[in-house]
Amino acid sequence: MHCSDEEVGSMENRILNQTELTEILEGNTPYFVLRGEGGCSIVLMQRGGRLIGAFPKEGSKNALWAHPQLEAILNTEEWNVGGDRLWISPERDFFYKDAERFEHWFCPRALDPGNYELASSNRNAVTFRNVFDLSNMRTGEIYKDVCVTRTMSYLPNPYASDPRLEKALESVSYVGMGSVEEILVKGSYDWLRINPWIITQVNPGSPENPGMAIVPTKAGVQPIHYFGKIPDDRLKVYEDHVSFKIDGEAIYKLGIRPEDLSPEREAAIGYLVDNGEANRESLLLIRRSKDVPKNQSECLDVAKRDPDGPRGSVQSYNSGLGLRMGEVELQLSSLERQDQGYYYQRARADLLIFQGPRNKIIEVANVVLHISLI
Repeated sequence: MHCSDEEVGSMENRILNQTELTEILEGNTPYFVLRGEGGCSIVLMQRGGRLIGAFPKEGSKNALWAHPQLEAILNTEEWNVGGDRLWISPERDFFYKDAERFEHWFCPRALDPGNYELASSNRNAVTFRNVFDLSNMRTGEIYKDVCVTRTMSYLPNPYASDPRLEKALESVSYVGMGSVEEILVKGSYDWLRINPWIITQVNPGSPENPGMAIVPTKAGVQPIHYFGKIPDDRLKVYEDHVSFKIDGEAIYKLGIRPEDLSPEREAAIGYLVDNGEANRESLLLIRRSKDVPKNQSECLDVAKRDPDGPRGSVQSYNSGLGLRMGEVELQLSSLERQDQGYYYQRARADLLIFQGPRNKIIEVANVVLHISLI
């Protein structure tokens, strides 16, 4: 959901547990439940090739945002069902009918929800594939038979044996997903510039206690204001990270340049929010990958506010009133021309989700994101 979307009124979010979610999916789209340790699970659905649910423990609420009228949306060609998706950037080239002016935003239906087919599945992983034609609205080119493949698997906790978190993890639940994102474009195109773009939708918290996107950075970071200037009360710059308020009440988008990320670590974005359950636990969601643009020439998604300015490889979006939600986003490494003449990229990314007492979740965030949260 981006700034061009029309949002009328305000819709109250409905956060489902796994049983409620799968009851809605039943009969509307094929889906798969992958289970991990301690009763955790992820739910993948064929429509849109998505992760639609993530549950850190048995009986917990969905850690991801899903459309509050999900069942009705599944019976339409609407793209915005929620969860974690794979898109293609630059957004300007593929999502604006008038690309030069950034006007008349739309989502290509062939991309999302697309026509994803099940390529393979087992108890640990599921692969969805979508083949379609894609129009570049800025250049007028049509890329034939673009093939997008997503392989999503349950990811065990990579910090389960980390001595720094031994005590904290005793009271923290976990669920995770590993994904392999592939895009193949055949044809004799002289110059094709595409970044795979993974986007995870999150619940925004309350106006009194909003969520917070967190991006680990180097000192001296220069945040990019993608749509309009982000107010100071929504964007905070610290020595080792940037925080961005997610409350679903005003449209803003943050970008962080590849040059402002540590070259020794994976690019990452975290999201911290109280999950609204009775015991007042907090959620920490982290999207990260090594396979990201390393400089401006590899990072293609231009800012609407300043198309000639810097571009961000790590991004976060806050919606306006209407469908209240946020997004944490990674631009992945651009497609590369192969010897055979086609363009291809294969990128890996992780999604880690922790749920527990807020003080313990802060400990986890400090270790996993290599930052210092108070």
